[in-house]
Parts: sequence; C-alpha cells; structure tokens
Amino acid sequence: MTSWLQFALLALLSLTCTAYSSEYKITRLNKALSENPAVPIVFDSKTFAVATETPRNYSLFVVLTAEGKEFQCQPCQLFAQEVLLITQELHKRGPKNQVFFGVLDFAAGRDIFHKYKLTSVPFVYHFPPTEGPNKRVIKDEYEVYDLNRQGTKAEDFAFWVERHSGIKIAVRRPIDYQLYASYAFFGVTVLASLFMLQNQIIAFLSEKRLWQMMSLSMIVIFCSGYMWNQIRGAPFIGGNQGKPEFFAGGFQNQFVIESQIVGLLYGAISVFFVILYTQVPRIQNPAAQKTATFIVATLFIVTYSLLLKVFKFKNGGYPFALLL
Repeated sequence: MTSWLQFALLALLSLTCTAYSSEYKITRLNKALSENPAVPIVFDSKTFAVATETPRNYSLFVVLTAEGKEFQCQPCQLFAQEVLLITQELHKRGPKNQVFFGVLDFAAGRDIFHKYKLTSVPFVYHFPPTEGPNKRVIKDEYEVYDLNRQGTKAEDFAFWVERHSGIKIAVRRPIDYQLYASYAFFGVTVLASLFMLQNQIIAFLSEKRLWQMMSLSMIVIFCSGYMWNQIRGAPFIGGNQGKPEFFAGGFQNQFVIESQIVGLLYGAISVFFVILYTQVPRIQNPAAQKTATFIVATLFIVTYSLLLKVFKFKNGGYPFALLL
C-alpha cells in the first residue's frame, strides 16, 4: 500500500513539474523576439500552449487570425498592419519582459481554434499575469478584444491594452508622403482653377437669381421644422394601432416625415407665387395669360389650404380654414 502511495505522489510531482517557470518562458519569448523584435511573435499550437500556460508573470496578447490567401480574410490582413504599429512602438519605448504580442494563424494552430470554438477571426486574447507584482485575477482564463465592437484601429487596441495591462503605448503612424503629395496637388489644382476662372466665378456668385434661390431654399427648410428634428431627435414616422401617423398632435411633438411634407407645401407655395409674379406677366397672349393666372392662382390657393389644414390639425383651436 505504501509503494502505491509513493508511486502516486511521484506521478503527481511529475505532472506538476511539466509546467515551465515564468523565467523560462520569458527567455523563450525573448529568443523568438530577437529574430525580428518589431513584429509579433509567431506561435504554433505547441509554443502557444507553453506561452499561455500558468504560471505567468507577464501579459500576453495573442491575435488569432487567418491570413492565408485561401481564407480571403481582409479584416485579418488590415488588423495585422495595425498590430504591427503597436509592436514597433513597444519595441522602441515599451517596458521589457512585462508584455508580449503574438499571432497564431489558423493554419498553424487548428487545434487551438477548435479548443476555443472560434468560428470567425480575427480575435485578440489577453492572458494576464498569474504571479508577480502585476498579478491579476480574472473570471476566465483570458480576456477577449472584440474588434467588431471595440474597433480595428491601432489606437483603439492600444487603449484596451493599457486598460487591461497598465502598459501605455502611444501609436505613431508613419508619415504618408504620397497622401500629402496628393493633397498638395489637389490644392494647387483648385487654386489654379480659381485663378483661371475667376471672372466666371465672380459672375456666377454675383448672379441675383442664385442668391434668391438659396435664400428661398433656406427659408423653406427652416420653416419646415428641420432644426427641431435635429435638436430633439424626432422619430421619422409615428404609429397608432398598426396604422402609420404622418402628423403628431400638438406643437410639442413632430415627426420627420411631417416636416418633409410641410417643407414640400411651403416650397410649392413659394414656386407658385414666384411664377405668378414673374412669369405670368410675360405672357403676351391675353387669353393665355388669363388662363395661366387662373391655373397658378388655383394651385396656390389649394396648396395654401392644405398648409392651413395641417396647422389646424396641430392646433385644434384654430378657427380658420380655406377651401378644405
């Protein structure tokens, strides 16, 4: 019986001794970094298992991805460039032996992906320290950075890294000289065009009708209740017992579609008035002029009657109406 007990204890000790120390794993991680210190450590299933097992006195962020051409994962490739900005900054100015970044591709770690039941990528898993001065106790084995909710930019990821590890990483993007050159070319082109066409531009901006139309359009838009919708965040349309409502009762409520209808009525009234005042008098034929006057005036009165009907609906105590 004693021999069996001794055998069990030896077996238990042999199992516990299989876990590598934090110092050993840091040495292995730094050795992997020495080959290319400005990029994430490339893991496979075995090295991932060793680096993430307990104990750990370091933070480890691992990007689980699928960058192979056969997977056609464009988000994986885009996020890899963002992570590279972080690892480059960490290599230049970050603390040593406290935080490491790695990447595990599906092609090199299928069993790990199956273990964590991953059906989409990319994801980032954070394995916090389990010993040492920076030890953290969390509910699960790891923490997950969800790119869909928290963002794919390096700045978003760096903020999350700081919040979970205490390591501040200032992302510095390289200067895109091609982008600035295109901006400069565009600016020079615009300035040259303005200089060459200055007479035509001045004549266009001096056109009285242009400012008349712009002023009239702005008046119609703001009289329709557009700014009220922007400030109050009005719903687009209402509903009552499954039926749509286009107008809200009272002056303290309003729908977006209501202001659009009112704007169309104001616009139609303005157009009819302008036509009646500027275009109809130019008709040389007296009979045609009278006919045009009757038609446009009728349209003006009917449209204004609709506007008054809407106003009376909003204010039930309003006593006046016109035709409708």
